[in-house]
Formats: sequence, C-alpha cells, structure tokens
Amino acid sequence: MYKGDKKINLKNSVFIAIAQGLAIFPGFSRSGLTISTALFQGINRVDGARFSFLMSIPVIALASLVYPILELNISEIANFNLKAILLGFLTSFITGYLCIKYFMQLLKKITLKSFGCYCLFASVLMFLLFQVYYRV
Repeated sequence: MYKGDKKINLKNSVFIAIAQGLAIFPGFSRSGLTISTALFQGINRVDGARFSFLMSIPVIALASLVYPILELNISEIANFNLKAILLGFLTSFITGYLCIKYFMQLLKKITLKSFGCYCLFASVLMFLLFQVYYRV
C-alpha cells in the first residue's frame, strides 16, 4: 500500500484549496475533503491533516470575525457582552487546540480507514432515520 511520501507543493496546494472550496456545499466536510485530497495526491496523512488545519485558520477567522461584523447594525455593538464573547472565544480556542493536538497524535498511530467506516455507517444510519422520520 502506498504510504504517501510526497511533499506539499504549489500544485498540491491548489488542488487542496479547490477541495476546501467545495466544502461550501451542505453536507461536505471541509477537513475531510482537504485531507482526502492530500491523501489521493500521495501526501501522508499527518502532513495532509496538518496542512488542512493550517488552511482552516483564514476561513474560520473570516467566518467568525468579518461576517458577523458585516451583519451588525451600529446600534447593536453597544449591546455586546464583551466578557461572554471573550470567554466563548477562549473556551473554543483551548478546546479546538486540544482536539487538533490529540487528533494529530492519534493520526501518527492509526489510519483513517476506521474513521471512514464510522462516517459511512453514521451517514447511512442518518439517511435511513431521516427517511423514516419524514415519511408521511
């Protein structure tokens, strides 16, 4: 089995960026698409995941900072609870950092096949439950 020993270069980056752009569609996982694209190009899973998480920084920053500001009226800014916003930011930053840290350690030990099987099973189960629940 090919383990992936290619380095990330400009060509790989462009394909991975296109995959990230496709994640705008509902039901697509941004990290799943970017890591899968890296794997298909021969990049090992640890480097692909690391690059995927690095690529998420500008996307998350823009989505969490710029978009809400564009949607605000100036009168709403005075009503912000700054302490709650900072506490929420700090909590999500710490938990996000820890999740990525331990996920990267886990990737060094296991393959993504078991996770892929879990995702496939969960998606089929959710599809079937959706069909049963919304059937009239």
